[in-house]
Amino acid sequence: MNDDIVTVQGDLRGQIDRVVTGVRRLERDAMLAAKREPRLPNDWFAAIRASVQALDERLAKAGDMPKADELLEVLRAVVASAEAQLATSEKLFESLATVGDDTENLKGAMSEMTRLEERMKTIIETGGTLVRRLQPEAG
Repeated sequence: MNDDIVTVQGDLRGQIDRVVTGVRRLERDAMLAAKREPRLPNDWFAAIRASVQALDERLAKAGDMPKADELLEVLRAVVASAEAQLATSEKLFESLATVGDDTENLKGAMSEMTRLEERMKTIIETGGTLVRRLQPEAG
């Protein structure tokens, strides 16, 4: 029984450490990401993509226009950068989900520890009763 308790306590400590480390890392990453990468709405992407497409079509009709081509490349770079920022945000949410999983594991470990403590109390009470029965009566 003692070995079970020691094992569960070790697992519990490891899970608590992972949760705390994960939460702190997520907090730091979220603060840094929010400062440098504000979330862009889907409407923004749709409008920019439509504008890039319209500009691309007009450039195809107008012929060779170096400055317009440069503008189109800048717009494409802006869209690519915004998409990269969204990918970073998605990774942050995935990390948050992992921490959530660790929290569930922590909850299970704590329940197991409670169960073992209850079993230990029952064993102690049973052992105490047995010892009292086995003791010779004081005479």
